[in-house]
Amino acid sequence: MEHISLNNSSHENDKYSYDQVTLWLNKLLAVEFKGKDIIERQLFGAVYEVCGEYEYISIKFKSNSCEIYPYSVRVPIGMIAKQPNGNIVDFLLHVINGFVDEMEIYNMDLTNIDGNFSIENVHYRIDEEVK
Repeated sequence: MEHISLNNSSHENDKYSYDQVTLWLNKLLAVEFKGKDIIERQLFGAVYEVCGEYEYISIKFKSNSCEIYPYSVRVPIGMIAKQPNGNIVDFLLHVINGFVDEMEIYNMDLTNIDGNFSIENVHYRIDEEVK
């Protein structure tokens, strides 16, 4: 698995550590799809902010890249992580106007999420436009 390196400044007090955020992001981007290389370049060194606390986790990105993702799909890649307790955690990577905007994470049963979930048993969903 390749390693996406985000901007790590000012994240020592985040509820979810830099290591957790990059682990989730790298697992989400562990499969091939059209334009993945552009998304990776957009994310390299990107500033991010962790939002959401109970119902969902939202990682908002601000890229330094000027390279635009050329596909019109809003969520090119998604991933579900099946938990030992039967719950399913959903990960969605949002692209808006050609730039990576957010990684959204939530429990599919809409219960509160705490970030202490397994990403060992995953299934990827790639949008048809970018398969």
